[in-house]
Amino acid sequence: MSEQSSETDLTSTRKADSAPTPQKPVSAGAVLPEKQKPRGRRKMLLGALGSCTAVDVAVILEKKRQKMGSLEIEISGERATEPPTVWTKIDMIYRLTGALEEKAVRDAIELSQNKYCSVAATLRKTAEITYRFEILPPSL
Repeated sequence: MSEQSSETDLTSTRKADSAPTPQKPVSAGAVLPEKQKPRGRRKMLLGALGSCTAVDVAVILEKKRQKMGSLEIEISGERATEPPTVWTKIDMIYRLTGALEEKAVRDAIELSQNKYCSVAATLRKTAEITYRFEILPPSL
């Protein structure tokens, strides 16, 4: 059994004013603290996870007629020390603002994690993925 190493934080942010429509491409950004940047391919994998689930959650909340102001996802994880250094633990914190019902947010995240996000499904083969959310007051 391999030991865990390399904790990495990733933040993905999505603004509600760029909500997806069939004709409009969706964008999601990712930021890593300078001291914790992994190599490019690992950074891209966590970035893909954040982007995938951010788009899902935004679309689901829009369909539920929820007024999301913003969505930020902070991701931290641990990798195996032995090659291949796959992700073994991933923790996600969803931070949302807007006029949102707690149940609608919980349902949207669970649908993304367990049904729609193929990146999460792929990573779940080697990693335990945990997640939680916070509905924050709007910033001034």
